[in-house]
Amino acid sequence: MSIKSILVPLNGVDDAAVALAVAIEVGRRFDARVSVRHTALDPNKSIPYLGEGMTGAMVEDVMTAVEKESDERARRASAQFAAACEAADVTPAPPPSTPGFAVTYDTVVGREEDVVAEQGRLHDLVVTGRAGPDSDVIEPAALQAAITETGRAVLVAPLAEPAGFGRTVAVAWNGSAQAARAIANGLPFLARAERVTVMAVDEPERRGPPAEDAAGFLAAHGVAADVKHVEPGADSIGEALLRDVKAAHCDMLIMGAYTHARLRQLILGGVTRGVLANTDIPVLMAH
Repeated sequence: MSIKSILVPLNGVDDAAVALAVAIEVGRRFDARVSVRHTALDPNKSIPYLGEGMTGAMVEDVMTAVEKESDERARRASAQFAAACEAADVTPAPPPSTPGFAVTYDTVVGREEDVVAEQGRLHDLVVTGRAGPDSDVIEPAALQAAITETGRAVLVAPLAEPAGFGRTVAVAWNGSAQAARAIANGLPFLARAERVTVMAVDEPERRGPPAEDAAGFLAAHGVAADVKHVEPGADSIGEALLRDVKAAHCDMLIMGAYTHARLRQLILGGVTRGVLANTDIPVLMAH
């Protein structure tokens, strides 16, 4: 797999500076098109249930408020895009008809998670940020949609812009199909890495190939990898994984996402949620 098309959703609410910087860096690295897409609110689909007492004037007020909010989000999104291009010394381009590195911007109307889910399927990679410490949710709807509904890899940017990433890469391995898909999708990064470590996350109830076999798969693709077994101890698996990734001085993590049932993830938490809430390096995820 090669990376030639990258989607970056931009809602005009969240701070997208780091995600934009990471996406542009990846685009340059792989000579790929970076499509930055702002999803604007649709006033016609933002009206609450029209029950008794909902007058025409009230509907008009709601529509006006939504239009105002949509305009403000569009202004913020455009400003974020312009700032990212200036910081990266990139001149925005119209949607290109030929392959190669270019950064484009456009706006579509709809629900952000729907746009990400549908349009992400026709890109090699989706780049988005993670929720900040003040957010009410760990997994924003657009991020969930990118991971679970596109069938593509998702590169989750940390809160602070990394000085560099992809030189020393950790691969989380638990034998699952999702972990295998993450390794396959991550091969373009792994092939360029100076050092790769397969972090074996042993789960008693899970069956699958051992980490040594995962290292063998990478070797077949010309990627030499060491194997390290993660010992959680008193920590959760997610905490132990990030602890060992940091101890190994890795600047990027590749892992499968939502390898357990979604209900179990919501009730008991999970490695995916733990990593999304606490990572300070870019994480490539695949479901």
